[in-house]
Amino acid sequence: MASKMEEVSVKLPERVRQQVDELARQTNRSRSTIIGEAVSSYMRDQADYIRSLDEIVAGLDTEPAHSAEQIFAWLESWGSENELPSPKPDIFPASGSGKIGA
Repeated sequence: MASKMEEVSVKLPERVRQQVDELARQTNRSRSTIIGEAVSSYMRDQADYIRSLDEIVAGLDTEPAHSAEQIFAWLESWGSENELPSPKPDIFPASGSGKIGA
């Protein structure tokens, strides 16, 4: 059973529209099909991203984590003579309290 389709107007920069048209020509599909597939792919990616963030947040009460300070120090060291190794978790859940403790 085909899903209901609804027309939506989208403004694209000229360069992007040209890329869409070229891909449509190369693949013998319509501009509408290319844009629809792109939007569907983006929506799946965003849903996966949000689901991943939700899982991370849910795990903060039960799993070891990294402090922002530790991560930023590691990132800032990249490419320097004193590049830091990948950090190990430095925040651990407090036993039984359900709250994060260092």
